Amino acid sequence: MNQRIYQFAVFYTFLASCFVIFGCASNEVSSDVPTWAKNEWRQEFPDSKFLSARGIATESEAAKTDALAQISQYIGTSINANLSTSVQTIEKNGVLDETFSIQNEVAIKSQVDLFGVEFTKPYFLKKEKQWYCVAYINRDKAWEQYVPHIEVAKKVFYGFYREAENESEPLLSCAYYKKSWEKGKDFLTQLEYGRLITPIREKEYSPDRNTLALIPSKIASEMNNILLQIEIEGDFGGIIETSLEKAFKKSGFTTAKNGNYKVFAQINPNATGKEPIAVFPGIDLKIQGTEGRTVYSYKDRVLEKTTGFSLETAQRKSYPKLAEKIEQNLPDDFSKIIEAK
Repeated sequence: MNQRIYQFAVFYTFLASCFVIFGCASNEVSSDVPTWAKNEWRQEFPDSKFLSARGIATESEAAKTDALAQISQYIGTSINANLSTSVQTIEKNGVLDETFSIQNEVAIKSQVDLFGVEFTKPYFLKKEKQWYCVAYINRDKAWEQYVPHIEVAKKVFYGFYREAENESEPLLSCAYYKKSWEKGKDFLTQLEYGRLITPIREKEYSPDRNTLALIPSKIASEMNNILLQIEIEGDFGGIIETSLEKAFKKSGFTTAKNGNYKVFAQINPNATGKEPIAVFPGIDLKIQGTEGRTVYSYKDRVLEKTTGFSLETAQRKSYPKLAEKIEQNLPDDFSKIIEAK
């Protein structure tokens, strides 16, 4: 009888122990919950030291993904807003009439992935049945990782800017300034990301921002010194000359009878056969600068055959086709004047 009482005592002691162990396990102790899983989570990741975002989901990996998505969206939105403000300020005091397309969200997210995103170990809050995770970027650490990329963009920008400053030909100087303006926007994008990481350190680049802001006025100044004088041979009824004037105007340049830049254009019908005559008109164009050197050349040709019983008839039918090609192709080609050097 005593043995049976002893066995019951042992059994109930075991049950009581299980109840205590599992009962305690089922109740969260507030001291065991990470600070970042509570409402005051930013105490652990203060804005002065971190960029951070908290993700919440029913699965641990989903919480991590949510945290990354939130910090990516925050950075992307902040950079885009800052870039729009910066560029509008620059262009308001300049003369360029253009819009600025900032990097897309995918590019921003790839930057975030690349520069120092870390994660807390996901934590399951049982009373809410949710996983919590914080994605964070240590500002000081991220800055040290990111500065080399700012410096690369700065070097590219100043490469074209110094070429513009040292170039004696207004047309080429203008082209270099435009190229530096284009690269300056890339530089500005890098700076905005740097400013988001740590505004104090990014202020070191304020002189560079000021240099960039002066470019539109420099472009306008150079363009005021450029007048294109078109001298053309082989035209028919002024069709090609008119197309050249339109193309250069589209590029922002003025044509004049007494310009300081000579545009020599030779039009060749490239005629073959007799009655009917087939033509494939083409243009060979060169621009001579103020110092007598050729600063730009352009060639184009109509590949489609046009026929007529006389050369005049074939020219009348085909030259508008060449004019259309010139108006479509020359402005883009002219804008790449620096890339050909």
